[in-house]
Amino acid sequence: MKILEAPIYKKIVDLYKTLHLYRNSIPKQDRFTIWQRCENTAIEILNLLLLCAQMSKEQK
Repeated sequence: MKILEAPIYKKIVDLYKTLHLYRNSIPKQDRFTIWQRCENTAIEILNLLLLCAQMSKEQK
């Protein structure tokens, strides 16, 4: 199974899309603190999943 087809990858992408949709409804003071951390964490998880997909089984 390719990583782009994995359920966990699809769920993280859905999470990021949901975060992006709610972004404009968050007060500005929170958007650049807690909100930014949430968004950065979702992106970091996506990056780590893609990195893991490139690794061999022995490296995992």
